[in-house]
Amino acid sequence: PTPTPSPQTQSINDYLDTVVAIYCRQNGSLISGSGFITARSDGYYVASNQHVLGAVSDTCFAEYFDNSSRLVATILLNDKAWVVTGQHADADFALRKIDSVAGETEYIPVTSLPEVNSITDLCSTQVAIGTEVYTIGFPSYANGSRILTEGTITGYDYVHYSDNPNYFISATIDAGSSGGLAYARENGELCILGQPTWISVGTYASSGVVQNMHTIKW
Repeated sequence: PTPTPSPQTQSINDYLDTVVAIYCRQNGSLISGSGFITARSDGYYVASNQHVLGAVSDTCFAEYFDNSSRLVATILLNDKAWVVTGQHADADFALRKIDSVAGETEYIPVTSLPEVNSITDLCSTQVAIGTEVYTIGFPSYANGSRILTEGTITGYDYVHYSDNPNYFISATIDAGSSGGLAYARENGELCILGQPTWISVGTYASSGVVQNMHTIKW
């Protein structure tokens, strides 16, 4: 796993490789999204939104890029999604187990990939409005390129998540960004805020919504 930088040297650019691109073939069409890698007692998984991974699909795979945007490995995923609702039935979250990792130029053990629990700490359960936020994902408009967006927390969603509210953010989240990671700089240190979820507003862009990472615990 990528070593965690000290707070004094933390840069969001050191965390770009923590989000993978996801592709699933459904009814002859290829859909895309974003995700991250997590370890469980029975192996390694790619996590994303349920609407990305949870649909019936013939095949799904992920692509892992390093911090310089070089394609390092293709990750083949199990054909059965495990839908997880976390602490709330409305959570949009699912996992697919990693079957194998194919390095582009060399053997890549799955244990060398950046696993979410070893990246950095989670943010507090309710981060303050106005806090700086970064999202990492593979939006549809970028044609397979990884995009970093920046903004701030602008409000909370208490409707379904009164204990650990979701976040409205000013950073744009586009279709394809769903399932990646959002970071915040809380008390001067980067922490994992949650998982961006795309909701349509107009043709492409959306108001940024981030699922609180404390809500989608698995």
